[in-house]
Amino acid sequence: SITRWDLESWPLEELSGYGGLFVVRNDSDVRSIEDMRGKVIASEVASATEGLSGGLLQWREMLSRGISLTDDTKAVVWISGGPFAMGELLIERKIDVALMRTSMLEFFYQSGQIGQNDWRAVEGGVQKWKGSTFPRVSSTPIVPEWALSVLDWVDSDVSKAVLESLLKLSWIDPVWG
Repeated sequence: SITRWDLESWPLEELSGYGGLFVVRNDSDVRSIEDMRGKVIASEVASATEGLSGGLLQWREMLSRGISLTDDTKAVVWISGGPFAMGELLIERKIDVALMRTSMLEFFYQSGQIGQNDWRAVEGGVQKWKGSTFPRVSSTPIVPEWALSVLDWVDSDVSKAVLESLLKLSWIDPVWG
């Protein structure tokens, strides 16, 4: 069974990007994105509107192959418990595919929650990021972390002033904690 571990305490090197994974049980017949037709897929609820790696990156990959998440799959299960809840559903065989962010397979392996031969990433492989190899398996292209975003109603002068102020801060400044 999958338990909630403190991801903050898990030793991960600092990464400036991330991608998405299509995670399946190792004994699954899903070998490609095209094989996801007629399958039950789990995605995070937040992904419906804002979550890149928990769904949007994967949906884009599916659409690029002519596969609609809602029309071509058997069902979409919207999960609010994130990768831990999806992991439990994979173990119980209640879903066929879980949409997770990069690093989650490695997290589950290294934390001992699953064995190296229990799950795999569909079309997961090495991706290039900033001219070198990204250190995690990904089923999608790697995208930048969301360091800062601005809502559309914020005045552009205000957003520029905030950005300029942040860029002037020193990494050794006590503001960073």
